[in-house]
Amino acid sequence: MKKLMILSILALAFAVSPVLAGDHGGRGLMFEKADTNKDGAVSKAEFMKAQEGHFAKMDANGDGSFTNDEAEAMQQKWKEKRKEHQAKKAQKLPDEHITPIAPVLE
Repeated sequence: MKKLMILSILALAFAVSPVLAGDHGGRGLMFEKADTNKDGAVSKAEFMKAQEGHFAKMDANGDGSFTNDEAEAMQQKWKEKRKEHQAKKAQKLPDEHITPIAPVLE
């Protein structure tokens, strides 16, 4: 059960990264970060290295494991970052990108 929870949280961490990256769904930036040798492919070693970085963020106290409380705290931080990112993105959208549903009658 613990392994399943850990794997689920790591999967969530990797899935949330693209949302925060904001680059074509985040795949481009996420791929660039994971492809450390810049050969155009992400090896298993590179992928696992990226996962270790996510694990380190989850392990807030640095004891080599993380508790449910640490996981929940990190999930809350990710939610807050996502909200901030979405708010900034909404502020940058020019008015001409807003299309009225029906013609405006004067």
